[in-house]
Amino acid sequence: MMHQLNYNTKDDSLDRPCTAFDMIGGVGSGGFIAILFVVLGLKIEDSIEEFTNLSVNVLDKQGVDADTRTAILSEHVDGLLKKYQIDRTSRLLDLNERSKGCKLAVPVSYKQHAGSICILRNFSSRRETTPNLTIAEAMMATLTTPPLFTSTQVLKDAATFEYIGADWTHSNPTQEIIAEAHEAFGAEAKVTCILNLGCGHPGIFISPNHSNLDEWNQFLERLALDAERKAQTLDAQMGRLGIYSRFSVSNGLERITSAATIGLGEIMTHTKVYLDDTQVTRKMDSCVESLRIRDGVSSLDQIRHTGGQAILTPQLPPLTKTFVMRKKPWEFVERVLLGPRDPNDIDGPRMLFITGIGGCGKTQLMLRFMKEHKSQFAYQFFIDGSSEDRIRADIIRNVRALGTEYSQKGFEDCVLFLSYPSREGRSLLLYDNVDDPNLDLSSLLPQGDACAIAITSRNGLLGDTQPEVHLQLDIMSLDEATELLIHGLSLSASALDRVRSDVLELAKALGCLPIALQQACAYMRQAKCSPREYLERLSVNREKLLGQAIKLQVNMRSISTYAAFETSFRRLPRASQKLIRLLSCLYWGRFPLELVKLAARYKFAEYDMAFVEHGDDYHTGKMLLEDIFLDNGEWKITNLDDMIISLQNYSLVSTVRGVDTLLLQMHPLTHEWVHEYIPMSEKHSFQSAAILLVALGARDERTAATQYLASHITHMEPYWNHLHVNDSMAFGSILYQNGLYQTALKVQEHAIDDFKQYSDADDTKFSDLLLNLSLTLSASGELKEAERLQKEAIEIRKKILGVQHPDTITASANLAGTYRELGKLIEAKVLQEEVVNLRKAILGARHLSTLTASNNLANIYVNLGTFNEVKVLQEEMLELRKEILGKRHSETINASNNLANTYRRLGRLNDAKVLQEEVLELCKEILGEKHPTTCSTSGDLAISYRELGMLNEAKALEEEVLELRKNTLGDRHPDTLVASNNLALTYSSLGMLDEAKALQEEVLELRKEVLGERHPDTISVSGCLANTYRGLGRLQDAQFLREKVLEMSKAILGELHPDTVIASNNLAITYMDLGRFNEAKALQEKVLEQRKEILGKRHPDTLAAFNNLAGTYQGLGMFNEAKVLQEEVLELRTEILGEQHPDTITASSNLAIAYKGLGMLNEAKILQERALEKSKEVLGERHPDTLDASANLASTYSDLGKLEEAKLLEKEVLRLRKQVLGEQHPDTIDAAKNLAITSRMLQRSKMRKEYHVSS
Repeated sequence: MMHQLNYNTKDDSLDRPCTAFDMIGGVGSGGFIAILFVVLGLKIEDSIEEFTNLSVNVLDKQGVDADTRTAILSEHVDGLLKKYQIDRTSRLLDLNERSKGCKLAVPVSYKQHAGSICILRNFSSRRETTPNLTIAEAMMATLTTPPLFTSTQVLKDAATFEYIGADWTHSNPTQEIIAEAHEAFGAEAKVTCILNLGCGHPGIFISPNHSNLDEWNQFLERLALDAERKAQTLDAQMGRLGIYSRFSVSNGLERITSAATIGLGEIMTHTKVYLDDTQVTRKMDSCVESLRIRDGVSSLDQIRHTGGQAILTPQLPPLTKTFVMRKKPWEFVERVLLGPRDPNDIDGPRMLFITGIGGCGKTQLMLRFMKEHKSQFAYQFFIDGSSEDRIRADIIRNVRALGTEYSQKGFEDCVLFLSYPSREGRSLLLYDNVDDPNLDLSSLLPQGDACAIAITSRNGLLGDTQPEVHLQLDIMSLDEATELLIHGLSLSASALDRVRSDVLELAKALGCLPIALQQACAYMRQAKCSPREYLERLSVNREKLLGQAIKLQVNMRSISTYAAFETSFRRLPRASQKLIRLLSCLYWGRFPLELVKLAARYKFAEYDMAFVEHGDDYHTGKMLLEDIFLDNGEWKITNLDDMIISLQNYSLVSTVRGVDTLLLQMHPLTHEWVHEYIPMSEKHSFQSAAILLVALGARDERTAATQYLASHITHMEPYWNHLHVNDSMAFGSILYQNGLYQTALKVQEHAIDDFKQYSDADDTKFSDLLLNLSLTLSASGELKEAERLQKEAIEIRKKILGVQHPDTITASANLAGTYRELGKLIEAKVLQEEVVNLRKAILGARHLSTLTASNNLANIYVNLGTFNEVKVLQEEMLELRKEILGKRHSETINASNNLANTYRRLGRLNDAKVLQEEVLELCKEILGEKHPTTCSTSGDLAISYRELGMLNEAKALEEEVLELRKNTLGDRHPDTLVASNNLALTYSSLGMLDEAKALQEEVLELRKEVLGERHPDTISVSGCLANTYRGLGRLQDAQFLREKVLEMSKAILGELHPDTVIASNNLAITYMDLGRFNEAKALQEKVLEQRKEILGKRHPDTLAAFNNLAGTYQGLGMFNEAKVLQEEVLELRTEILGEQHPDTITASSNLAIAYKGLGMLNEAKILQERALEKSKEVLGERHPDTLDASANLASTYSDLGKLEEAKLLEKEVLRLRKQVLGEQHPDTIDAAKNLAITSRMLQRSKMRKEYHVSS
């Protein structure tokens, strides 16, 4: 038995019976063996050797009288104790490490009253004084049974006591041992195993072969038979429990006469035959299993007084009174356990896996299910799944409790029983808390289809092999969490109204985690405090409140949120514990695993740019990162996988799929607990490692990790003022890439101040800092400050590096870009041309840096309106890039897209569309659909679609771009907001003005939050929203917004900035809509003068100002002045842009309107017919501008009395507007009205003609 029990263990100490049993006892030689096991702590092999020595040297010794045999025994005992280095004076009650806590109970008899027994113990008893014999005296007392031995005399308190072995009266002392256990362990202690070893048939008793001992031998035979009768009685009483086992070798020995001498070898042979018996083997296996599991079935009190016959079926644990029904999880459980089975999954039991963080309500959900659906299952077993032994114990206990016929079933029999159908119906087994990832669960489950099995676990990976039956139980919804608190506090309707907001806030503060919510309810009930008062306590005593164990209700154990976390944490491997502590120094959500791979690629050390020598914290952090992520100094991705898996095994982290990276998430309370319980001596190391890890994510090129790092940096804001220069700049770079310009400024400005403290700092590095800061300032709209810093950086670089150094030229290029943003276009052009010339002279015309400089110059030409020069320059650059880099290089793709945008500005919309579609396909193929360049190209193509009148195509593409931007950059990134605004413009063009308004208002609020109210981009979107208000007829709102935009643009950008001029023009248009023509006229005349001054008379924006002023003149009835301006606009646009340009066509239409105002209808008709033909040719007959041209011509036909021609044209306009814009679009509605008016006019005309004819 001990061999089987310890077969798979490597712990030598478990090879001793005193470690397997809690109490060992016996009488006679059995008592001696018990002393060997317990007091001497001997192994089985040693005990066999010592008992054999005793038998040979003492018990079987022939031809000696009782006195002599007793003296030999005394000498043998002395030698035995000496052998094991035990002092002969040592007593049973002396502290003894050998017994390992095992208790000894050896009954002996008094010589003068053999029927009365005394129990020798190694523990004190409350019931009676325990004789504290020496170990030697105890051995002598249990063995000295007459007539073989004389009694053992013990002197105590001047009195002599004589003891003899209790074999005479208690040949089977099981009941006495049970009574001793009841005294030692308590009435409620549960019993796992009672092992009763018999002495076999009486033939094994050996006595001296003297005639006067014949009667003695017969007496011993009767004692043995009596022992067997007692054993049978005990088996009848306790056998059904499966905890009592009797082993006694008799077969084969019963034929030996009492007078015969039996050798030890013969006894061993018969014992082996006995143990090979199938029934004995099964009983032995059952015993071993019980000892391994150590799960009590019946209490000592039941066994002692009733023989254990009254055993109750195990009950389900209690359900919390604050249980809140969670609709979706509940429906999932019902569907899996009660719904129709999948035809492809009909073999084996129904399986359900419920996984989630400790305290999320997994067990409570299943307990509620079991109570509500009790009638649908014949049996319901609640099984502790924390270990294999606990599972085995609970299955055995539950099955045996079903009735006497199951009482002897071992584990395998129980599992087999549960696997087959029962006439009572199917069973439901709940394996609760199966958290050990190393547990082989498959061997512990019934395999038949007669049962349903539900498994709850913190191991989120457990159900991944069967996702269709895997319920990943998350935290509660806010509504569910609020309901739990309300229910738990038993709030009345009137009380709820007063505290509803506090309850909601508390649910959020506790992360909607059920265990934390229940703990809060219990505390508030006991402390008689309100949700608001609990929140106040939570803010200052969080650790105590969440760490303090508290009872939810009388029939449940105490719970603690933090204790649940600690249980999981302590089971983690050491490396995983370190990893989760590192993660706790970052934000709790969306940690990109790609960052770890990136840091490993750069050896957990190499920054993209280091401005000064690293400090001590860098080296501390590097050492810890290497300790966590390297295996013997080597990076292996599989090690990271193992750590993540172990964290998921206990649901301490979950993973979600991000964009090209896996993201880790922790529950906020788990995150908080882990960080709080980092040992104080290690906190600085973990914080340093976290800062280093994030800083290593700062790279020139965006990586898969980039978009997720900003939240981790803002989480570490308390440490910003203590960051090293290199870390501050790395953080600033990441924040800049994520569009958090204002936040980036804070850390970068700190870096500048910190850098100045280094006396040996390199001035060129200082200029690098200034340039980085200036780029952030520029992006933040602080253009003048950016200009100042860039000039300072250029001077430093000129002084140290020289004018022609590449870094100096780069600084000049940055300043040229700032000039462009400031509207200083001439200064920008001059400086950028100088940059291009220097790049050509130093690097050559074909160098990439030269091509980039040329591209930047082209962008300035765009602002200057010299589109033909732009086109020539960009076509030249595109050819060079194709030649140098190839058609599929990302730089070549960018050049193609830039040229396409220029085609669009030149009015070559179809050419732009074709080129952009080609570029987009290349981007998707080479860079992927999610790449920023691909998204930008898609956005540009959508603009071309919009300008071509392909509004639905534009809408679909812009919605796709917006979704990609949100996924790759986040909702708040500036590029995402640009995509939102572009989509809003298309909505507006489609007449979806309410949708456009909602989107633009959202963009405006986000830009205010992210960029600030005074940022140029914020001002720009305000202008777009004003346009939408105008389209909705909310002219007062449009006026208010545009006046605000103009005021802020003047203050921030200056009165002559192009954007300020545009704002003035837009406000003038609003004044026109409001009928305030004189104010509009004054404003537009000023705009025209400013544009002439800044951009020149021939700039497209100047021509637009001419056109707008002409419209105002028309509103004022100044048709001649309007005509003069419009003729000039048409002439210049024809010359500059060409006849085919959409703006030229628009100029023709506008001049026609001026002609109409002057009554020059035929001249207007000729111009409009020409404009319509050109528009059809350039834009297509379905383009909104073409339809407008048709509508204008129809109006002129009507004015000329050509009603049939007008009606025919208006019907076509209405038909096409319905198709292109939809029936509800304002332009479609106008077309319907115009057609109706013309139809009525035509009808009246016909009626008048008929009247004249008839008269």
